[in-house]
Amino acid sequence: MTSETPSLADDRYCQPYPIEFRAWSKKDGLMLDWLCLMQTAFNRGDHHLLYEVMADPNHRFVKMLSTGLLDKRRKLIYEGDIVEAVSQGHKGRFEVRWRQGGQPLWLLYPAWQNREFWKLHGSKGRDGYWTDDGVEVIGNIFENPLMRPEVSS
Repeated sequence: MTSETPSLADDRYCQPYPIEFRAWSKKDGLMLDWLCLMQTAFNRGDHHLLYEVMADPNHRFVKMLSTGLLDKRRKLIYEGDIVEAVSQGHKGRFEVRWRQGGQPLWLLYPAWQNREFWKLHGSKGRDGYWTDDGVEVIGNIFENPLMRPEVSS
């Protein structure tokens, strides 16, 4: 009996939506998406701009990773997004966060129900993209700080 090693291209292990970044400029108060940053660097012939954002030696940017999932309106979900979600009949407003400890996963914070964290999970659509139909992006923690979910004690 031989054990089959899955390919990295296997749908069970890879999300077909490209992983992207965005960055919040602390100085300018602007959200910069990765495509805009790349196009600006290319147009200016200034590849140092990409280094400035990704390496951020002066701590001027907050970088956020996409989850690789789309919300119910087909909008890419990023770390730091504020979302509305429904689970087991309960609706709430949450911040999307990456959990480092234990099993790494995307969490909806603060959410704890039936001794489990609420987490992002998607299903593959006919178009090949992964979507979480129970989640809708309504803002992000930088452009909409007043929408940030309250942490109950």
